[in-house]
Amino acid sequence: MPVRLFPKPPVDAARESTVPAAVLVLLSFGLYWLLPAHFKPVPAVVMIILVVILVALLIIFVPHRHVEVARWQRALVMLVIAAITFSNAYDLLRLLETLLSKDQPLTGRELILSAGVIWLTNVIVFGLWYWELDRGGPGRRAAARDDASLMQYPDFQFPQMENPTLAPVDWHPRLLDYIYFSFSNGTAFSATDVMPLSHWAKGLMMVQAGSSLLLVVLVTARAVNVL
Repeated sequence: MPVRLFPKPPVDAARESTVPAAVLVLLSFGLYWLLPAHFKPVPAVVMIILVVILVALLIIFVPHRHVEVARWQRALVMLVIAAITFSNAYDLLRLLETLLSKDQPLTGRELILSAGVIWLTNVIVFGLWYWELDRGGPGRRAAARDDASLMQYPDFQFPQMENPTLAPVDWHPRLLDYIYFSFSNGTAFSATDVMPLSHWAKGLMMVQAGSSLLLVVLVTARAVNVL
């Protein structure tokens, strides 16, 4: 009789709710209201309506992330995350363009507020990317605990993976773990307790750390001078 390496997790352990991710998406686009009109190519009301529709579709069609999720359902999740990514990237470019222009259309307070909003959105969006891409997604990570055939090489090494005695045997990283990791990368500009292993993971971390560095060093310094 085969011996299980890990006890079979409860049914709920093999899936992860989409609701926390949807809340973070709404929060990130809610921050869009705080940006000056200078950074809004689309009116805030229109943007929020579009996001609410996308999030509603997400919760209706992908209420839980499990290994059986269809490709189009995962594509919907990635479409929502990509929408935040491109919106925030545009705002960052507009902010840098503003800093390099001779005419300063924003006050020091507006610059600091804009930098803070873009940085916080950056933390959210990269945390969502890490959560969605690591080892095939949240559903596959959870199900792999019970089915070794679903196990993939990890893209990130968490402390609990290196030392299993630090967590229950059915532990796997959840959304909050990736948001925390994104926050630490955005503040330290490098890996802290979580190590990137794959090339795409290292590349995403470099992009996040580089954009955070631009915001913290260049934008903040300019804003202080304006003040």
